[in-house]
Amino acid sequence: MMTNTFNGLLTDEEWAVLEKVIKDPVLRKHAAKRSFALFEAIYFGEYFTRPFAPFHKEFMAIAEDQERKFYVVRASRGFAKSTILNTHYAIWAILGYQQKKMAVIIAQTLEQAQRYMAKIRHELERNDLLRQDLGPFHESGEWAIPSIVVDNYDARIAIASVGSHVRGLTHRHHRPDLVILDDVENLDSVRTRENRDKTYEWFVSEVAPAGELETTKFLFLGTHLHDDSLVSRVVREIEKGGRNGIVRSYPFLDERGEPLWKARYPDQQTVEAFKQMIGDEAAFERECMLRTPAESGQIFLPGWVREFEASQHPGFAGWTRFRETAISVDVAGSKETSDYTAVVVSDVWRYEDHMRIYVLEAYNVHLRFQEIKVFIQELYEKHRQRTQSLPIVLTEAGGLQGWLADELKNIHVNAVERSAGGMSKEDRGRVASGPMQKGQVWFQRGGIGIDRLMEQLLGFGRERYDDEFDAFTQTVLYVKENNFSAFTIPGYEIADSIPFPAEAELARKASLKPDSNQTAQPLSDPQKKDYSQLTEEERKNLEHEEDLRLMRESEERRMIGLSG
Repeated sequence: MMTNTFNGLLTDEEWAVLEKVIKDPVLRKHAAKRSFALFEAIYFGEYFTRPFAPFHKEFMAIAEDQERKFYVVRASRGFAKSTILNTHYAIWAILGYQQKKMAVIIAQTLEQAQRYMAKIRHELERNDLLRQDLGPFHESGEWAIPSIVVDNYDARIAIASVGSHVRGLTHRHHRPDLVILDDVENLDSVRTRENRDKTYEWFVSEVAPAGELETTKFLFLGTHLHDDSLVSRVVREIEKGGRNGIVRSYPFLDERGEPLWKARYPDQQTVEAFKQMIGDEAAFERECMLRTPAESGQIFLPGWVREFEASQHPGFAGWTRFRETAISVDVAGSKETSDYTAVVVSDVWRYEDHMRIYVLEAYNVHLRFQEIKVFIQELYEKHRQRTQSLPIVLTEAGGLQGWLADELKNIHVNAVERSAGGMSKEDRGRVASGPMQKGQVWFQRGGIGIDRLMEQLLGFGRERYDDEFDAFTQTVLYVKENNFSAFTIPGYEIADSIPFPAEAELARKASLKPDSNQTAQPLSDPQKKDYSQLTEEERKNLEHEEDLRLMRESEERRMIGLSG
């Protein structure tokens, strides 16, 4: 009996049955059409000399699944994702029970796509058992792009590259019903937002409409190159329910540091040999661990980004804690032109000795000078009403920005000019990065323009635009300069140790005994009740009590405003 190299996909009993099936042409052909795993075992067994990993079984399941429209598989280099889910699946999708009629394989460049096609052609021409059972096949030269026609299945496999015209491709009356996008991006193509937007626009305008609405299957294969790459955007759309699909990620090492494909990398020596083959730590992080590595000279790192949901905002429960709303403006261009102006809106909060900035919104507006003034005035009024307090508008001193500050003061907007003090953009960024690293800056998930602001912060020096970077750093420097000694918190080395104010207020209330009139003790009081030990019912009661108090205070402020 042959060794079961498909251990992980087939049990020993299934392997024994397969050995008998392989000897019977009729059973062999039927089994190969019904099961992608058996198709691999029968026609491509020589490719696999080591037992499979569990994730390879998931590869097979993804290939066979037809319940969804979009599939994203991000896997480490060396995991055979392209061999299985590109070369072999493209063939089986046509020859097997799925009966695809028009498969299109897309790569970053046409040269890369041609290599994919060469591998498929090699199998169709040189795999004798495959040709005997499911052939014949021949190559067609009727198109400007290479393709292979499988006559007895009335099907075609074609290739394309990023940026090419895909919409409109057909085989007879069949539109693409399988589109495999394999490594369609590289480091250069994801380096700037312009390039990322261009790739995404090409996908939504050329690729996504190319197929049939109900039947076309899109399969993305690759690693993790950028948080805003085409693949990352599709992942977010799937996770938010915007696209019907699934996402699977398979890093080289699991959370315990063990290789995910243990049979191929059984010990530390083979792991180290693989890392040496990759040769670069950043490349290993990106292409094998599927994480965005810190680049040389990067000021803000992805691990420093803390997000909060709108529901977690502390609200305005205590005037001693809310400091102010800062509207930071970076005016671009001149009075006559209509360049982009960046605006970042943040709430500044203090709780005991803790200081935090909650970044709420970021704008990049294309307005003339007088329109900018109106836009800032409207934004100012919006947040004045929201907080029942006067926001502060921050601009740089001198020039057009100073002029804007004067104009805003003339219409009773609380505007302040700040001097950059001769600091370069990079220096300002490095100073502002300290509070962000310590977790004193939080960003509202889903807030207006927050994703774009994140791109400018994390991509400073690579991204074409940095106006919102300037507006953000201006806010942080202002907070540091104006007290804000609380912005360096002794003993707090990690951000998550600083509680949200609303949660801390509930913790303080939990420290009081029921039906007691005693004065509230500070959170540092050793006699306070451990908030983490509250039952769900106790927490809900406290939250309800807090909600009632907030409603009363809000109504009091509203009445004061009316009487004024």
